[in-house]
Amino acid sequence: MTAERNALTSNQMLLGLAAAAAVGLAVYIGITLLSHLLELGVASLVFGEKWTTPPILQIVLLYLILGLPLSFALSVAIGLPIWRRAESRTLRSGRHAAKLGAMAGAIIGLLVVAFGFLMGLLTYLDANASFSKWIWGYQVREDGLPTLVGWAFEIVNVACFTLAGSAGGLAARWAVLPRART
Repeated sequence: MTAERNALTSNQMLLGLAAAAAVGLAVYIGITLLSHLLELGVASLVFGEKWTTPPILQIVLLYLILGLPLSFALSVAIGLPIWRRAESRTLRSGRHAAKLGAMAGAIIGLLVVAFGFLMGLLTYLDANASFSKWIWGYQVREDGLPTLVGWAFEIVNVACFTLAGSAGGLAARWAVLPRART
């Protein structure tokens, strides 16, 4: 049997999931920073806003301090069952890794959206609380719950998690099977 077809150990899978968590978080941080820069560029060009440098160091540190442990925990909690299921069918190509990583990223993104919705629902149901959010003149949250435009932003956020998960899936495969080519 070739090394590519041998069963992976739990330690190899955890190493791969750690790589997936780190790469997925790095991709998500990159997407976040690019979106901030794009937002500032549009604001300065279209709306005449003054260009201000985004707090890049603060954003990166926040994501690293809070995001890395959470990213690893979610990678193991969601990615490990998906990976074990794929291992039972020996799905190890790069295409499979990208698809399975995207699936894990989409599930994590949907969990983030569900958590935000539940937090908004608590605000909505409390008669003494209120919360609204506006982005560039569009209301994205009203009384804690997403508006139609807000749901569009949530869909984009899930797409970003899906992209980050796909990159993480490829990183997991590379960390565990570095010489395999497909």
